[in-house]
Amino acid sequence: FFYFLPHSFILAIHSFIHFLPHSFIFILSKLKKFFERLVCIYFSFHNQKGIKNDTIKL
Repeated sequence: FFYFLPHSFILAIHSFIHFLPHSFIFILSKLKKFFERLVCIYFSFHNQKGIKNDTIKL
């Protein structure tokens, strides 16, 4: 039992470290798209000069 425990523990840590950055980057890209959409909606509602949404890019 004590022989298999460290190996599975190292495997779990390795898989966690391997999969964490991928999901973190995925969540960050989703948040970035969400905030870009919010900024476009905000500018389209609050812009009196009527600049198109295509010119507003972060």
